[in-house]
Amino acid sequence: ITYGDVFRFPGAIELILDTKGETTPIKADNKDYHFMNSNEGYEGKLKIPHIIDEFATKILGEIKDPQTGVMTEKADASLTEFAIMFQFEGDKNKTRYVMYYCFASRPSLGSKTKNGTSTNERELSFKASP
Repeated sequence: ITYGDVFRFPGAIELILDTKGETTPIKADNKDYHFMNSNEGYEGKLKIPHIIDEFATKILGEIKDPQTGVMTEKADASLTEFAIMFQFEGDKNKTRYVMYYCFASRPSLGSKTKNGTSTNERELSFKASP
């Protein structure tokens, strides 16, 4: 596997990774004799305040106008595979994780009236295959 240059994507508010796949029991001798496991990777959601330009252009296929800075979505943009590396703050072992074969969906857009210190979060959904 070869990916491009590594770049930081700061501002993670929340990361959720749900497993995909299932464990199926094989019956023999009137009991669950053996288990078949299908690992289909993870489905993830990353909540962030905004999508950085580098991710939008390199991974989501958006185009940035060099004069105005306006980002434009392409209707026929192809998904670009990427890897995500992360570490959870507070983990006493400082375990680092890497997920390969990731594909992201276009993030949702929205806004709400400002009340206090809440922010308008973006949610980036992605799939990571084993």
